[in-house]
Amino acid sequence: MAETNTLIEKLTQLITLQQNQLLAMQQPHTPPPQTPVVTHEPTLHTNLIPIKLDGKNYPLWSQSIRMCLKAREKLKHIKDLPPAEDSPLFTRWDIEDTMVKGWICNSLDKNLYGKFLRYPTAKEVWEAIATTFYDGSDAAQVYDLNKKVNKTKQANRSVEEYYNELQDLWLEIDFRRPNPMECTADIEKFNKFLQESRVYSFLDGLDDKFDNERANVLQMTPFPTLEQAFARVRKEATRQGVMNTGGEAEPQFSAAMYSKGNKGMDKSHLKCTHCGMTKHTKDQCFKLVGYPDWFKDRRKEKGNWSGKGHAAVARADLAHVSETQYLGTGTGHGGTGNISGHVGAGSTFGNLPGNIGAGPSANFLGAGTW
Repeated sequence: MAETNTLIEKLTQLITLQQNQLLAMQQPHTPPPQTPVVTHEPTLHTNLIPIKLDGKNYPLWSQSIRMCLKAREKLKHIKDLPPAEDSPLFTRWDIEDTMVKGWICNSLDKNLYGKFLRYPTAKEVWEAIATTFYDGSDAAQVYDLNKKVNKTKQANRSVEEYYNELQDLWLEIDFRRPNPMECTADIEKFNKFLQESRVYSFLDGLDDKFDNERANVLQMTPFPTLEQAFARVRKEATRQGVMNTGGEAEPQFSAAMYSKGNKGMDKSHLKCTHCGMTKHTKDQCFKLVGYPDWFKDRRKEKGNWSGKGHAAVARADLAHVSETQYLGTGTGHGGTGNISGHVGAGSTFGNLPGNIGAGPSANFLGAGTW
């Protein structure tokens, strides 16, 4: 009897379990609660861009505003006409347009804010600002920008500073004179031509110390883009900085080393664009970078130059000869003369032909005439 009761109890539990499973399958599935996603939609007073229109930076400001509106799918509010007021879409559009108008006005300088706030739509605000500040149709502005590009030179500045100044001017030109081509192939050809022209302008304005790198860039195949040319020159500028003491060139040291260390080189093909003399370039010209210490010391020891006639020529050329040439000795005609105590009777000075003789007519660091 007890065993029968136990069996019945087990069967009852089994039946109850099966019934519960059937009920659970029949009930609709309820997903677990999810954490709501919080979005941060810009408000009416949100500043979309970090700059404010001040009347002088319209190209940069307008490009920034267009980019932000496009990212939020609101660009239509400054391009398209509004829907009709009786349209079911008008209420939603009006709310969004007020938001866009607030974004634009909040990006204006406080002195300009009140002048454009009164316009009823974002499109009208946008067009009023463009009418006031956009002068891209004025050919004189484009002419002035190209004139500035042609005058821009490195002028002993860093390569980065020089390159950035050119880029700012070119970006302004591109904004005022966009690519006129429509065909994809023509657009690519025009951009390639424009890049090549700007590489030439960039290389032309570099300092003379980049002459070798300038030639290397021009020989690159295929012809480099502007960014590639800048990267090559910047790399060379870094190398020159590392090779010089303290990472920065010292003009007097460099000029003296150039004179002493290159005396065996053929420099007859070189010509300085500053002083017009030969056998050196502008970046080694003593008149610009300063005279080396050995040259100053010798002048101090022997006093001022007092020669006449050909002595003036010797003085001009002396600014670009080495210490070895300056102290060179030789023999020639005439009487006695003395240059720095190293030239004997009738000496020829370096590679400048001339005779030193005894006489009162001239004095070149001693008695004698040229």
